[in-house]
Amino acid sequence: MHMDKKYNRQLKKWIAVFCAVALLLSGCFITGDATAQAAQKPTLNKKKLTLVKGKSYRLKVKHAGGAKCTWSSSKKSVASVNRNGRITAKKKGTAKITVKVRRTGKKAYRKKLSCTVKVIKKRKKVEQTTPAGTISVP
Repeated sequence: MHMDKKYNRQLKKWIAVFCAVALLLSGCFITGDATAQAAQKPTLNKKKLTLVKGKSYRLKVKHAGGAKCTWSSSKKSVASVNRNGRITAKKKGTAKITVKVRRTGKKAYRKKLSCTVKVIKKRKKVEQTTPAGTISVP
């Protein structure tokens, strides 16, 4: 009789320890998976961009993870984009740069991201001559 009580107590302890470890491990896997998926959503480093005519800027896709990126411009005469995401400002106006991010395989996804690009003309400096000297006004 005495041995049965001792055996039952130890059995209950081991079951409690096993359940606690199982709960901890299952919680770690669920939390780790959710944060990994949230961190892997692709995004652009800019949503809006203003460029001076003749200048360029490279847009970057964050968290692409080896996905294929296809770039395009809504108005190539205003702003063009190459296959690496380099935007070149051509003339005054507004264009929408779009990148299609596509990943195949086990964690496949498709995502369409965009950035609005405003191209402005370079401001000319105006110089005024006064009795005190020459003043440059941007």
